[in-house]
Amino acid sequence: MPEPPAAAAPRGRRRPRLELYVQAACLACEEALRTVDRARATWPGLDARVVWLDAPGASPPPAVFAVPTLTLDGEVVSLGTPSWPDLAARLRLAFEERGDRDDSTHDDRRSDP
Repeated sequence: MPEPPAAAAPRGRRRPRLELYVQAACLACEEALRTVDRARATWPGLDARVVWLDAPGASPPPAVFAVPTLTLDGEVVSLGTPSWPDLAARLRLAFEERGDRDDSTHDDRRSDP
């Protein structure tokens, strides 16, 4: 499954990197994929990637032992699908730490999908 191109980061700043580890047979992974798609739509500057662990040559980092697993800048932030408010708060903080106070395109506090 091809990844959409990520928006360029401002010079001198690294974009937050969100990685979702999934497998095709994972029933819970569909919701996690929708959550990552929502994060991409909300934060165009987010470097969001989906890693299909059943793809040839795929290798998870040592901290990933179940699917779905979500990492932010290499740190596991969710085993399973995170709630939208929790993920949105983490992403908002990640952008603020980089000096991007409002990189979101719309209100991320809403909990409905």
